[in-house]
Amino acid sequence: MKANEIRCGNYVLDQEAKIIIVNSITIRKLEWCVKQRGYFTGIFLTPFFIERLGFKLAENSSTWFENDSDISISSNGYIAIRFNGKWVSLKMKLKYVHEFQNLYFAHTKKELKFTDEQKSD
Repeated sequence: MKANEIRCGNYVLDQEAKIIIVNSITIRKLEWCVKQRGYFTGIFLTPFFIERLGFKLAENSSTWFENDSDISISSNGYIAIRFNGKWVSLKMKLKYVHEFQNLYFAHTKKELKFTDEQKSD
């Protein structure tokens, strides 16, 4: 994880492996801590965290969707975005939650938020 990949609102792990939300104070600490000590680390983008970000696994599929969203993500981290009614697969694989948050925000101008609840049909 690089400090310049992080923005306010991103989720990362602190040195005790607790999930924290980056704010303006942690942004200042990030640059020094990431370079010097690895104090903050990225959260691996797993199906557990994809679901906690509000996405639901499509039936008979390994692809996760959000209701009324133009973004989908596969269980192995590949992204597809709907443009003008057509799905376009991006030639990039995401590894961390903050990468997915940043891409989602850039496309929708909305923040992804963690939820404690599992999605059900």
